[in-house]
Amino acid sequence: FTSTRESIKIIEERKMEVNDTVKSPLKRNWQPGEVAEENSPKKQKPNHYNDPITQKEEVLPLNDDSNIGNESDSDLDYDDLDDIVVPSDNDDFMDDDGVVDEDDRSVHSTATTVSDSSACSNTPSLVGESLETAKDAVKTKLAWISQTPNLTDSPALRQSLFSHIPPAINFMLHNEMSAHQLHTDLRKHLKWKLSSITPAIVKRCASNSGFRLMRKNCTDWTCTWGRHMKSPMFKEIKESQKINHFPGTFNIGRKDRLWKNYHKLMLKHGKSEFGFLPRTFCLPADTKLLRKVWERKGGKGRWIVKPPALARGEGIKVINKWSQIPPARPLVVQRYVARPYLINETKFDLRLYVLVTSMNPLRIYLYDDGLVRFASNKYTNESSKVHDVFTHLTNYSINKKSASYLSNEEAQEAQGHKWTLKTLWRHFDAEGIDHSVIWEKIKDLMIKTIISAESSMVNLFQNNVASRYSCFELFGFDILLDSRLKPWLIEVNISPSLHSSSSLDLDVKSPLATEVFNMARYHIPNRIKVKEQVEIAEKMGYGNISNLCFDRRLYIKEISKAERSKQESFLQVAAASESSLPPMGMLDHLTPDDCRQLVLSEDELATSQRFTRIFPTDQTHKYHKFLEKPRYYNLLLNAWEQRYSGINREAGRSVLEGLCLSKHHLKVPANVYVKKTALGQQTIDISGLEAPQDVPTYDGDKASTNGSSANSSQNSQESMSIPSSESSQDRLDTKAETENKVVVKESEVNGNKESDRCNQVNLKVKSNPEPEEVPVHTNGVIEMNGNTKVEKNGNGKSEVQIEPVLETTTAVNNLSMGVL
Repeated sequence: FTSTRESIKIIEERKMEVNDTVKSPLKRNWQPGEVAEENSPKKQKPNHYNDPITQKEEVLPLNDDSNIGNESDSDLDYDDLDDIVVPSDNDDFMDDDGVVDEDDRSVHSTATTVSDSSACSNTPSLVGESLETAKDAVKTKLAWISQTPNLTDSPALRQSLFSHIPPAINFMLHNEMSAHQLHTDLRKHLKWKLSSITPAIVKRCASNSGFRLMRKNCTDWTCTWGRHMKSPMFKEIKESQKINHFPGTFNIGRKDRLWKNYHKLMLKHGKSEFGFLPRTFCLPADTKLLRKVWERKGGKGRWIVKPPALARGEGIKVINKWSQIPPARPLVVQRYVARPYLINETKFDLRLYVLVTSMNPLRIYLYDDGLVRFASNKYTNESSKVHDVFTHLTNYSINKKSASYLSNEEAQEAQGHKWTLKTLWRHFDAEGIDHSVIWEKIKDLMIKTIISAESSMVNLFQNNVASRYSCFELFGFDILLDSRLKPWLIEVNISPSLHSSSSLDLDVKSPLATEVFNMARYHIPNRIKVKEQVEIAEKMGYGNISNLCFDRRLYIKEISKAERSKQESFLQVAAASESSLPPMGMLDHLTPDDCRQLVLSEDELATSQRFTRIFPTDQTHKYHKFLEKPRYYNLLLNAWEQRYSGINREAGRSVLEGLCLSKHHLKVPANVYVKKTALGQQTIDISGLEAPQDVPTYDGDKASTNGSSANSSQNSQESMSIPSSESSQDRLDTKAETENKVVVKESEVNGNKESDRCNQVNLKVKSNPEPEEVPVHTNGVIEMNGNTKVEKNGNGKSEVQIEPVLETTTAVNNLSMGVL
C-alpha cells in the first residue's frame, strides 16, 4: 500500500508539472521529454542511444529483455528465412483501404452558406462536411475559417509555357483570393463535389479559386477530393473530371500489400538495395514462419502488431509475448525498431508528402516540408512499458489524448510535440548533423517503394481510366530514424491528413494543398463555344489565348500505328541493352504523342515551387532495373532529362514551343473521333472505318478526284470547296451547338471487320459558318485535331480550313499512318 500511495503521489506531481508548464509563459518553449523547471534554464538532454559523430553502440541495461532477440535494428538475422519462405498471397483479402482518417474529417462552420445552383458567387459555398449529417455533426470552429480572404494580385488562370495549350486554374491559399476574378460564364462550370472526408483547407482553397462547392449527389461535377475507390469504379469518371487517386494505390497503402511488393524486389535485388522496411509477417499466411522466428529468438524480442488496412494508429500495439498476438486476421506483425533516434529522450517520426502526377510515364515529386510528430512520454526499453502507446507510438490521433501532450502553434519553434520538418533540419544543423544525407536516403526509399507496385498500378490505370487528365495522388510517407540516423519506412498513407488543428498545421498544409492542385492542372470544362471563349479571354486580359477550356487531345491514351511502331522498336533496343540509359535517338524525331508527354511534363515542372521532382531526373535511370519491364515513356522522359536538364532546360522548351506553334502536339490518331454533345466532348472509336483511296473535291455540282499524295506536309493547310447538299441516312454526324456537319458515307463496320468498298464523303454545310470541331476526309486523312473550321471564301463558297493535318498513307482496307 505504501508503494502504491507513493506511485500515485508521483503521478499527481507529474500532472501538476505538466499543467504548470502549459500555463506558465516562462515555459512555453518546453520540448519533448524535458522536465520543466521554472527557475532553471532549459537544457537539451543528449541522445543516449547514438552519437552521430562517433556512432558508438549503446549497451542496454541487463534488466531489459529487449536486447534478447533484438540486438540491433537490422534484418540480417532473417537472411536465411528468404530461402524457406513461401510468398504469401493475400489476394483474397479486401482490395482497398476504404478507411477514413480521423484527421481527414473536416471542420463545420456556420460562417458560410451552401448553394445548389448559384453560379456567380465566389463566396465559399460551404466549409463543412456532409450536408445530410450537418445537424448531427459536432460543430468545431476554427478562427481561420471565418476570416475573410485577403485579395492578391495573382492571376485567376495559369498560362502554359507553350502555345495552343489551354490555361489551368490558379489555386489560392486558404486565406487568399485573386482580385482578378474568373468570368461568370466560366465559374458556373467549375463544380467541386464534396465528400465525407473533404478537408476544410481543400474546400477553402477551391472556393477561393472560383469553384462552387456542390453536394455529394452532384453528377456533372468537375473535380472532387474523396476517399479511395475500387478500381472498376474509375471507369465511371469522365475524361474532363479529376479525382485525387489512382486505381491500385492500395498496393502500397495497405501494410500487407506494401510488404508483398517490397519483399519481391528484396529477393531479386538484395538487402543492399531494399533494406529500409522492417521485416514483416502477414498473418495467417506467415504464421508458421513467424513462430519459427519467435522460437529462434528464445521467445524474447519486441514486435509491433498492425491491422493491414487501418489508420490513425487503430489496433496498433507493441508486444513481447506470443500470447499477446490478437486472434483477429488478417494481421501484420513487424519487427519493432527498438533503437530510434531520440530528441530530448523522446521518440518521433516524420510525415512527408509525395505527389504522383502520372503513372506512365512515372512522375514523382517530394514536398520540402512536413511534420515531425513526437510521442508524448519519454522513450524507454523497459518491458513494463511495452504497452504504453504514448511511449512507443507517434500518431497524433493517439498522443493528443495524453495528459502530457503539448501542442505547438509556432511553425518556426522547436517546442511541443509537433514540429515542422524545417525546424528539425535546423535542430540537426545545431547538432552538427548533415541532414542532406538523410534527405537523399529518404528520396531513394520513396522512389523504390512506388516502383515496387508500379506494374500493378499502371495496369489498373490503363484498364480503368479513360484519360491521363483524370488522376493524381498525394501520399503521406511515415519515416522513422534509428539511432544511426538510417531512415526506415513505417507505412504509406493514400489519404494523408490535411486537417489543420493549429497554425503550424496551416503553415505546412495550406501551401501544400495549393501547390498540389496547381501541379495537377485543373482545366475549365469544354462546354463553351470557341467564339465565346475568345471573347471571355479578351475580357479577362488574355488576348493571346484562343482556347480557354479543356482539350482532351492533350491527355488521350490512344496512339497511332506509326507511334506504336516507334515505341516497340525502342523498347526492343532497351530490353536487349545491358545499360540502364535510354536508347540513342529517341529525341531525334518527336511524334505528336512524344510532344504531348514532354509538354505536360515541362508545364508541371515549371509550376512546382516547393515540390522537387525526384523521378525522373538525369540520374534516375539507375532505378529502371527495378521496374518489371522498361516503359517507353519512362525512357523518353529520362532521355529528355539527359539532354535538357539544368542549364539546357530552356533550350529543350524552345524545341517544344516550335512544335506547339505548328500544333504538332494536337494531332491525334484517326481511330479517335471527337463528338461534341451538350455535356461536352465525347470520344467515338472509328478505327474500323477504312480509308478512301481518293477524296473527291466538289466544284459546283461536279465532283473531281483529288489525286494528290496522301503524305501531305504536317504543317500545311488545305481547303476543300463544298456545296450545300442533303446527306443520306447511313452516316456519322456531329451534334453540337452549331449546324455544320461532316458525314462519312457508306461505311460498314462490323466488330473489327471493314467494308470492302472505299468510303465516300458527303459533306453538308448550312448557312451558319460559325467554327466547329469536326472530322474531315482529306487525302486519305481523317482529321481529328478539333481545329477544323468552316468558313466563307471570297467567292461566297464554303471552305473547310484544316490546320495541321495528321500525315497518313492511303490503303484500300487499312488506315496506316506515318508520322514524321
